[in-house]
Amino acid sequence: MFITKKLDLLLTSVLFSISLFLFRLPMLFKDNIGVLIGTLLLFWLFILYNFFQLMQRKKKYTDKSNYFISVVSILLLYPFVISLFFLNDEVSYIIGKLVYFLTIILFALFSIPVIVKQKNLIFKLIYINILLYLFFNFFLDFLGFERIEGFNDSIGNGQIANVFSLEIRRRLLPLASSINSFGVITSCFLVTTILLWFKNLKNLLYPILIIFSGYLLLVADTRSALALGLFFIVSFIFYKLVIINLSRIIFILWIFAPFLITIIATSDLEIFNLVKRPGEKSDDFIRASVWILSIETITEMNINSFIGYGFRGNLNSGIASNIQKLIKMDVDVPTSHNFVIQTIIDFGILGMLIYLTFINKVLKIARRYSTNRESGNYYWKVLFVVLLMIMMSGINEAIPSYYSDDLFIIFIYISFGIYFIEEEMKINYSISRLRHNFE
Repeated sequence: MFITKKLDLLLTSVLFSISLFLFRLPMLFKDNIGVLIGTLLLFWLFILYNFFQLMQRKKKYTDKSNYFISVVSILLLYPFVISLFFLNDEVSYIIGKLVYFLTIILFALFSIPVIVKQKNLIFKLIYINILLYLFFNFFLDFLGFERIEGFNDSIGNGQIANVFSLEIRRRLLPLASSINSFGVITSCFLVTTILLWFKNLKNLLYPILIIFSGYLLLVADTRSALALGLFFIVSFIFYKLVIINLSRIIFILWIFAPFLITIIATSDLEIFNLVKRPGEKSDDFIRASVWILSIETITEMNINSFIGYGFRGNLNSGIASNIQKLIKMDVDVPTSHNFVIQTIIDFGILGMLIYLTFINKVLKIARRYSTNRESGNYYWKVLFVVLLMIMMSGINEAIPSYYSDDLFIIFIYISFGIYFIEEEMKINYSISRLRHNFE
């Protein structure tokens, strides 16, 4: 071995800590292909090194657990392959996206098993990863960088800040996939920091990070992200009663909550009028139209209902053009604003069942460790809250998905991290049993 285990862990941890920033950096320089190639090359050097190390150790992935994570990884790339069968002029774009997400998934597969060997390290590195991502967004925004030139000029002031009599311009930060996904990431970080501060009130860094992330949440001005954050902070007090039971019904909420949201959004209650944006009317709730048209497409029960329409399924299926005709507006609606609906459109019913099986497995592992006094700890509870926040965001957004790849990367890190911790626990348990038998 050319690198010792300690150095290997150090290099992996450093690259993992800045990976979210590095993966998003090329999006700021779309006209400079060299930035994208250089960034991906860095990760591929890491991937290939670890692959050859794996071959030298002659480690074979023959157990069911490794087959399962391999199937899930292939499934996550499957929509890009399906999308190539829909003839359009953007084949190179789809192939580019395929390579990009292949790099992300392979990096996660090779880096996380190394990190989880150190207790609680994966939790800390994910936290640092998000912190650096938020900081670089803030710093680049301060320097005047814009990912989409002129986009922020048309947005206006934030309505959440306006409730507190503050004037903060709502804007898309330079590295963010979208305003809504950035709002969810910021809310997750804010909730995590508050919960960690409750555990260690003497740490003066946490209040600074709370103010920092609170400001960024006002910049994103994402109402659902703020509501989710407040809900989970209060719910953490009743962890077993609320958080644990909520994780058991998340699939039901993904399906039925949109109907409740439609009723609330179209109501004239004063509390909701406070945070409505200028010109936003109660009877003009576009998401409801998107959900209805998407469900109609799914229930046609043709071959694509089972195998999916691939990446950008709304465009391939004709949902996007039908939405434009219905609302009589020339607006781009790339997703169906619901995780389950979008997953069925992109992956098909069969793909959705495999994907949800993986998510359900991850939820069960996290739920067990967060409530087990022997193996569970405070970090597990906080991580479980963040995971549920991301999943709850999938009620009215296509989250987690590759349409918001910054949030998708965080979801992959968390879910793969939880999965590989379970596998590491099994290995350690088997080793301890063998030692016990020889003693």
